[in-house]
Amino acid sequence: MDLQDAREQLEQMLTELDATLVSQEEDDPDEAGDNEQNSSDAASDLTENDREQALREATQAHRAQVAAAVARLDEGTYGTCLDCAQPIGEARLQVRPEASRCVQCQAKAEAA
Repeated sequence: MDLQDAREQLEQMLTELDATLVSQEEDDPDEAGDNEQNSSDAASDLTENDREQALREATQAHRAQVAAAVARLDEGTYGTCLDCAQPIGEARLQVRPEASRCVQCQAKAEAA
């Protein structure tokens, strides 16, 4: 993957993730809520709030991965596996430009 193409793709991803985070914050329900809700509504709201929080955290984590990939571009280490120091495959970087590990090391990390 051409490094300039990778940078453009990663920067576009950052822009989209930032917009998603703003949208998620705007959609955040009023925490005060309605004091007259019945207990089933409150339980439903809690479940929805948990789901929204999990989505925000996943988006934030993905954004951190993308920002780290941009930092690796700046450092000159982009495309090199953090674990084994071997090149990350072109096909993997095409699909996951934020990838920090080769397929084999990623599988090991996920299994651990």
